[in-house]
Amino acid sequence: SSTDLSTVGLNYQEEEITVDVKDEFYGILAKGDNRILQYNVLTRVHVLSFLSGLAECRLGLNDILIKGNEIVLRQDIMPTTTTKWIQLNDCHFHSCVDEEAFASARVIMFNPLDACRFELMRFRSVFSEKTMPFTLRVTASVNGAEVELQSWLMMSPGFSSNRDPLSQVPCENVMIRYPVPHK
Repeated sequence: SSTDLSTVGLNYQEEEITVDVKDEFYGILAKGDNRILQYNVLTRVHVLSFLSGLAECRLGLNDILIKGNEIVLRQDIMPTTTTKWIQLNDCHFHSCVDEEAFASARVIMFNPLDACRFELMRFRSVFSEKTMPFTLRVTASVNGAEVELQSWLMMSPGFSSNRDPLSQVPCENVMIRYPVPHK
């Protein structure tokens, strides 16, 4: 078992759990028309918790396999609905997750580790946006042994990494890698 029994009796004055979900998009675009040639979307779910005792947590995702079978429990303070459903592929879980419960009910049941950030799960999904979040224009000029590389990152209008109209962020932590030959 992955439960840290040394902290089971620990009581926090204020309990807190943070769930951090990040999508990582890796893509190769066609030169010229920016069609997506290859892509990979990896979603990572991290948890940090400060909970008293041996807490059992449940996390539900907008998994397409439960579409139409959502259950809102009476104790749910703010039940939410979604119109964006995703297919979870190649799921990997931390050892604190009850994988049998996920397989049968598609609910992530877990006893979180105490006071440390850990990856609860990761999965792959399909890129479902109609437009790319940005375009990249690159020029390279070669002058003898010196190569100058310039890049312009232009955000697509209306794209945001979140759907909250009051705090829209175009993209966060964008990394562009340029393969450079050794010789």
